[in-house]
Amino acid sequence: MEINSSRLLHQLFLIFLSVIATFSQSQQQSLTLKCKYEISNYNGRNFYTCYAIGLENHHENIEIDTIEGSHLKNYDESKVEALIIKNQNVSFLPNGFGEIFKNLIRLEVTESQLKEIKKSSFNGMNLETLKIRKNLIKNIENGAFDSLENLKELNLDKNEIENFSTEVFTKVLNLESFSIENNKIKELNENFCKNLPNLQDFYVRHNKIEKISSKVFENCENLKTLDFSNNKLSQISSKIIENLNFFDFSNNSCIINGFYGTNADGNFDENSTFIEKLEELCGQGQSRIFKIEIQKLGENNEILENKNSEEKEPKIYSNEEKLENNPTENQISSATSDDVENFKEEIQDLNSKLSNLETENENLKSNIEEKNLKIENLEMENENLRTEKENLKEQISSLKEENDKLQNEIEETNKNSDIGTQIEKLEFENSKLEAEIEEFKAQNQKLTSEIEKKEEELKNSKSLLQSCEISKESLRYQNEEINQNLRNLTNEILITSSNFDKCKEENTKHQSETENLTRKIPNLERQNEEMQTEIESLRKISDEKTRENFDISRNFSNLEAEYLGLRREKEDLEYDLQIYREKVVYFEKNYREKLEEISKCPEAPQSQVCCNELQIYKSVPLECDFDHIELEYSCKSTSLVIIHRHMSISETRGNHITRFIDNSNVKRLHVIDAIFKFFTNDIFNHFESIQSLEIINSQLLDLNDDKIKNENLKFLRIEGNLVDKLEDEIFSGIKNVEILILSSNKINNVEPLAFTGLFNLKKLDLKNNEIASLHQNVFADLKSLTHISLSNNQLQYLQGNLLANQKNLLMVKFNENPIISIGNELLKYAYNLENVDFARTCVGHSTIKGIEETKLRIEVNCKF
Repeated sequence: MEINSSRLLHQLFLIFLSVIATFSQSQQQSLTLKCKYEISNYNGRNFYTCYAIGLENHHENIEIDTIEGSHLKNYDESKVEALIIKNQNVSFLPNGFGEIFKNLIRLEVTESQLKEIKKSSFNGMNLETLKIRKNLIKNIENGAFDSLENLKELNLDKNEIENFSTEVFTKVLNLESFSIENNKIKELNENFCKNLPNLQDFYVRHNKIEKISSKVFENCENLKTLDFSNNKLSQISSKIIENLNFFDFSNNSCIINGFYGTNADGNFDENSTFIEKLEELCGQGQSRIFKIEIQKLGENNEILENKNSEEKEPKIYSNEEKLENNPTENQISSATSDDVENFKEEIQDLNSKLSNLETENENLKSNIEEKNLKIENLEMENENLRTEKENLKEQISSLKEENDKLQNEIEETNKNSDIGTQIEKLEFENSKLEAEIEEFKAQNQKLTSEIEKKEEELKNSKSLLQSCEISKESLRYQNEEINQNLRNLTNEILITSSNFDKCKEENTKHQSETENLTRKIPNLERQNEEMQTEIESLRKISDEKTRENFDISRNFSNLEAEYLGLRREKEDLEYDLQIYREKVVYFEKNYREKLEEISKCPEAPQSQVCCNELQIYKSVPLECDFDHIELEYSCKSTSLVIIHRHMSISETRGNHITRFIDNSNVKRLHVIDAIFKFFTNDIFNHFESIQSLEIINSQLLDLNDDKIKNENLKFLRIEGNLVDKLEDEIFSGIKNVEILILSSNKINNVEPLAFTGLFNLKKLDLKNNEIASLHQNVFADLKSLTHISLSNNQLQYLQGNLLANQKNLLMVKFNENPIISIGNELLKYAYNLENVDFARTCVGHSTIKGIEETKLRIEVNCKF
């Protein structure tokens, strides 16, 4: 029993270790970044900023794979331009910031325990500002900033940096400002400026630099500001500060060689340009005292600082009070050499005391800074110890609780054997391990969920792969077909090769003939070229003949149509002649009857009788069948006879359907199958309220002498008659007509102003006539037109602006016309078209532009 329990415990322990290893490995591979997003301002510019929360990393090469945090409205990761990592616990900067924040240009890492700057820390970034302040950095890897080619500002203040190689800055050619204050740097490399041609500001104060080479800033041609204050410099070359606008060497003890009245050896030079400037400023009488003062300052004075770059003349900022109290010219002349020597000794003593005080002050400052750093470190350690103490307290309390439980269990199980107690302990430990295993299972579930996500991505990639496989399979199938065709070709080639052997003998026989033929080939080729040119010329002639045949066929069709029209006219004339003869017989008979009746009245003069009888034939009655047609009271006449222009309608005859109705109630007049050759407006005198007039199959010849005049007329139908011409303003007397039907007549001439004034016309029907052309402005006044039909006419060309004013058109019919071409803008302004009919014309789809094919009916048929 004891052996089995120990084995079980050992197996559980191994499982526990494997789960911990798996969990720690998964934790070390990736990291989640939590952000608090705000708008921050830096140097007068607003940045959409991520402030890191709870970021902790103590391993190298850790990737940021996910990001959490709520964005401001209308913002996302692509809008983030600044990342601030402050008061976090980051020993190494994680990788992957550049992939998440594509437009990041500012990065700050402050008070976050950062130990080292690695080359991979800034991959994928395009930073302009980088600040890594108040951290624990001691080392900067060579090429750490190589990916930051656009970097302009770099700040590494308050770290533990002792030195850095010039290889750190190999590719930051655009760097303008570099600050490395409060570090432990002792020396600057002579090639420091080798790769920093655009450096303008350099701040190195509060370091431990003891010397500077005169060549260190030779390549920094744009350097304007230099701050070496609070270092340990003992000597500075004047070349360093020749072109600067601002420099600060305060809190150093050094000699500036070759500047302010000294030569290259450090000795005082009375002929220096600065002495001349002092003489200009202060007067020649004081020049000697100034020379003495400057010599002493050169030996043991604090750094001279030019803090006003706009002033052309340099100033002395130290020991100013002493220089202000200089003796006058008379005092100088009266002073003895002993007084001068005493004065020199006093100045030397004072300067030595001052330098000692400054060194002590510097030492005190450095000690204070070191102590402050130690205090900060101690405070951080204290804070960590406090947290550890709290954790230990919690662990102790939990252990006490567990101990109490164990004591209770021990008291209860004292009666049992030692083996039982060991088993219980093992079971208790086993339960602990099971609980921990449950925790790891939960964590494992998280990992499995992530794995499921990855599997989902894998499925998607598999689906893509499957589609690729399908395309691959299709390509393979095509390849097999090609191979099969290739095999067939090889078989044919084999057959051909066998036939070739058979033909080889014949080939030898015909070889001589072939040679003869090859000699003839140039002649044949020349003849072929001549034949080709002849064929081309014949083809051109054929095309011309085809066009001529087309024109001839078109002219023939026109002539045939004219012939048919003439034949119809002849038949109509013959028919009219027959009717006329019948009418003449009728009139002659009536005339004789009337003469017989007149002869019975001998008292009446004969001449008067003739005049009265002739008057009888100038007017005829209108016989009406009164009835309701389509809910309107109508008159239908089939016996009207008007055979010459001067005849009129004398009266109406017919019985109304009730005694309460008379002619004033008639709304519609139908003249059908009558003899109404010449229109007369007398027809409206008998029907005051007429709104609809129809003249159908009544041999009407002319509308021109007596124009239709009735402003109440809404509907006019003249169909199946013999009207052949529409003169200008023929319908000007019926301005309110809405429907005009002129179909199945002989109309072959429509003058440009025929439809003038018909502003209310909505439907116009001109089908089954002989119209061959239309003036471009013939429909100009028909602005309310919605339907127009010109079917079965002789139209060959439609001008582009024929329907320019018809913006309300819904239906257009040009079918069964020999139309060859139309203007480009024929239907451009007909925005509401629903039906366009060009069936049985010579017009194709490509000719008609701007109309949907669903609304278009085209059937090309050029056989006219």
